[in-house]
Amino acid sequence: MLTTSHDATDARVFGREATALAESGYDVTLYTPFGPSRTEAGVRIRSFKRIDTGDGQPPLPGAKTRVQWAFELLGELYDTDYDVYHFHDAELLPTGAALSVLTNGRVVYDVHENVENVLRHKELLPEPVRPVMANAISVVERGLARAADGIVAASAGIAERFSDHPDVITVTNYPRVKWAERAAERGVVPDRTADGNQAEDESEQGDDEPVRFVYCGLLSEDRGIPRLIDAIDRVPDEYDVELVVGGKYESEADERRIERKGNASDRVSLVGWQDTLADVFDLLYGSDVGVMVFAPDPNKTRAAHRSNKLFWYMAAALPIVVSDIGNWTEVVENAGCGVPVDPLDTDAIAAAMADLAENPEKRRELGAAGHDAALSTYNWEVQRDRLFDLYERLLGPLPAKIEL
Repeated sequence: MLTTSHDATDARVFGREATALAESGYDVTLYTPFGPSRTEAGVRIRSFKRIDTGDGQPPLPGAKTRVQWAFELLGELYDTDYDVYHFHDAELLPTGAALSVLTNGRVVYDVHENVENVLRHKELLPEPVRPVMANAISVVERGLARAADGIVAASAGIAERFSDHPDVITVTNYPRVKWAERAAERGVVPDRTADGNQAEDESEQGDDEPVRFVYCGLLSEDRGIPRLIDAIDRVPDEYDVELVVGGKYESEADERRIERKGNASDRVSLVGWQDTLADVFDLLYGSDVGVMVFAPDPNKTRAAHRSNKLFWYMAAALPIVVSDIGNWTEVVENAGCGVPVDPLDTDAIAAAMADLAENPEKRRELGAAGHDAALSTYNWEVQRDRLFDLYERLLGPLPAKIEL
């Protein structure tokens, strides 16, 4: 597996795909620019740039840097003999196409984002030529993707962009079922009586504990972090509430703005990068409500099934305040686990927070419903067989596959 922008804590690249393949009997090496090199969960992690992540928060390299690294990776890999080269970033498409010619291995392109929509709505290209360049790069992306033997898409919408490819699968970002099971083991999920009604909860929140709203992930303006901070400050003083924000900043400008706003509020805790997924879930298990109010840009409106956070929240039995855009509303309403709000209306977000702060029974019901959906539907174990099937189509069955 190859990446120029993810480190070995990435939930999709390492936490799900690489480790699942290793568990099933494949010999997996993950090439990442971030260090250190090591073996973890049966996966050999090779840091080809040996960039020290310091406090655990990897830097977000720019596009020019990632393209340079992609060509450096080709130099490392052109004379290797892996059976599959599975890459996770669009800038690695030329590397993948070259490897399909220079080696005997099969090539897999793992598509996390709608590249065209990202380029159209992010300040990565000069604004006057942004639409034309985004379209041109999208055409190049789909052209180079034809060299791949298989395509793994993070959502059905992304898969549609490659509908002319002969082998496209959708593998969504649902978390491993163990995180939902651990929520139950830790008593995060309230017990139910035999008739399905809520049992009396003996672990009622203490009077001195605030209702904790949590966001954990990439921190930026378009992901609504400044608006969440404004919203928590608008919740009436009669409610004891707290907003906990963890993750990494998308840019230095985002870091300056969010740090300034967060540090100015006595209701906000900025807890920084969480080193492992276990740390993320410890943060979630200790919270009361998950929040994510992404702005309604085209790359987000149909992005629910490639979200990590939405399904992390469900696994942790948290009720969810979520943007009422695209298929986000559909997911939370079908599962009965959340409250959709206009992500651009700070007062509406604050009102949803106040309502959940005032109604612990509502929080429990929504959280339990989401947890049920995480156990039955929205978990990695439902998805991983699709990845295994693709590998078997490319390579044939493993000689002695371990039963999971």
